[in-house]
Amino acid sequence: VVMVASCEAYSDAWGPMAALLARCWPDRPRSWGLVMVTDRSHAPPPFVTLSTGEDLGWCRNLLAALAVLEPDRLLLLQEDFWPTAPWRTPAIIEAARLVTQLWTPVGCVRLYPCPGPAVEPPPFQAFGEVRIGESYRVSCQAAVWRTRFLEEVLKAVVEREGERASAAHFELTGTVSAERLPWKV
Repeated sequence: VVMVASCEAYSDAWGPMAALLARCWPDRPRSWGLVMVTDRSHAPPPFVTLSTGEDLGWCRNLLAALAVLEPDRLLLLQEDFWPTAPWRTPAIIEAARLVTQLWTPVGCVRLYPCPGPAVEPPPFQAFGEVRIGESYRVSCQAAVWRTRFLEEVLKAVVEREGERASAAHFELTGTVSAERLPWKV
């Protein structure tokens, strides 16, 4: 699943996001559905709208969507982080493979290195590691997530920050919360 986290207040960004995704990722695996998580509005095609009915806060909106979809992994995007260059499908598929292998403790693979990994990848590997203690270890930038890890981070943020936990809380509090979890980023 490719999931875009948004809300009605940012619906003006959905059309450009859809157009840029089509242009920058024309070979997206069609089995990876495009889902727009929002509070009320209906997203434009090719997105399928998953509406929470009301704005529960960024973290709780995502938790509600995950409870409905129950994917084992997802590519999480923001509606206003627009793709501007061609996406490399083989690298995205490799990231998805890494987070679904039971023998790997990988919870998240960032596709946009902002900030980049503290540990450079070994030769012939595409991804490095963001170590515990690094700022923004948990980020809203484009990434493939193991759903269980994402849920654990989201729940920890909501528990600490309250019902209206935002994307900023996800990055800041989520970074601290993820340090206590046995997953690599």
